[in-house]
Amino acid sequence: MRHQRITKTCLSMGAALVLLSLQSPLWAQEDGTEVARPDLPIPRLADGTVNLGWVDPNVKGAWHSGNHQNVSLDVIDPEDGIPFKPWAKALYDYRNQTNFADDPNNSCLPGGGTRPTSLISGWEFIQIPEQQRIVRIFERVTRNWQEIHMDGRPHPQEAYDLPTWMGHAVGSWDGDTLVVDTVGFNEGHWMSRYGAPRTVQHHVTERFTRTDYYTLAYQATIDDPGAYTRPWTIAWDIRWELGEELEEVICHENNQFANSSGGVSLTQGQGHPLKGVWLGDWGSNPTDRTAIVILLDHEADYESETLSGSLNPGPDVVSFSSVELDHTDWTVHLEAQSEGVRYMIDGRIENLGSVVDRSIVGTWVQGDQTGDFKVTMR
Repeated sequence: MRHQRITKTCLSMGAALVLLSLQSPLWAQEDGTEVARPDLPIPRLADGTVNLGWVDPNVKGAWHSGNHQNVSLDVIDPEDGIPFKPWAKALYDYRNQTNFADDPNNSCLPGGGTRPTSLISGWEFIQIPEQQRIVRIFERVTRNWQEIHMDGRPHPQEAYDLPTWMGHAVGSWDGDTLVVDTVGFNEGHWMSRYGAPRTVQHHVTERFTRTDYYTLAYQATIDDPGAYTRPWTIAWDIRWELGEELEEVICHENNQFANSSGGVSLTQGQGHPLKGVWLGDWGSNPTDRTAIVILLDHEADYESETLSGSLNPGPDVVSFSSVELDHTDWTVHLEAQSEGVRYMIDGRIENLGSVVDRSIVGTWVQGDQTGDFKVTMR
C-alpha cells in the first residue's frame, strides 16, 4: 500500500486543521515514522450529502475493515449467533474442519454481499450524484466493483432470474446513512471465509454511516431463508486510512478454476450440496451401464428442508417422490415411481468440498434390477 506523507499540500484544507491535528492519534507511515493525524470534519458533497470518499485530490484515502472474515464473532442479532438451518450448519462445520481449503476465493472467484467488506484489503466509494449512482471498488476481490443505483428503481425480475456474483444493488439515504439493498446472488461463493453458505434467496441490507472522518459504522442484515431460519445482523467499524490509494491486484491471473472445472458451472455448488445437475450411469457390472441425469433443486418456497427433483429430465422424465439428505454422514436417499416401476436410490456424497469432483456413489434399485451408480455434479 502507498501512504502519503502529510505535507502542506496534503493539508490544503487549511492551517487550522494542522493545529487541530496536534490532539489527534498518531498516524504510522510506511517508513515507520509517526506524525499527528489531522482532526478533520465529516466531509460533505455540494448538496450536503455525506462524502464517503476522498475530500479532494490531495487528501486521499481508502476504507479498511480489518479482519472480519469470521462473521460469527460479529453477530449482534440474534444473541445466540448465526441461525443456521441444519444442512447449512453441517456444511459450515465441514468447511471449518477442512481449514477452508475449498473457499472459492482461493480460485479468484468474486464474492459479493458482505464478503468483500469483511476482507482486510482496501476499498472505496465513488459517488456520482449527477448519474444517480455510487460505485464501490475493491482492491483484492478479483478487482471487482459494485454499482449501487440511487435513482429509486426497484430490483428487476432479471436479478432473480439471472443471479450474479455481486447481485443487484439499489441504494438510498436514511439521513446521513447510506442504505444498500442487494438481491440476485448466485450460489458460486461463500458468504464468509469461514464457510457460511448463501443460496439464490440471499438478500443483504447494508448500512454505512460515517460517524467521524476516520470511522464508518457498518451494519448488515442477512435474510436467506434457503440457509437460515431467520434474518440476522452483523456489525463492525471500518477505518479510513488517510493517504492510502488502491493498488492493482489482478487475482484473475491465478484463476485455476477454469482450467480444472471440467465444465462445471461457476455459479452453483456452494449452496445446498445436493442442488444442481448430476451426470453419470448405473448398472449391474462395469460393462453394463445406463446413462443417467439427475436434477435436484429446492422447493420453490425454500422454507422446508425438502428438495425436489427428477431423473432423466425430458421426454422420459421421472419425478422423485422423496429426496432426503442426512447431513450427519452426507448420505442421500431418493425414491420415485413411474409406470409401475419403483426406484430406490441410496448413496453418499464424496468430495463434498469440491464442485468439480463432487459425486454421489451407492446402490440403485429399479424394479427387479439392482446395481451400483455414480453421478458427478455438472
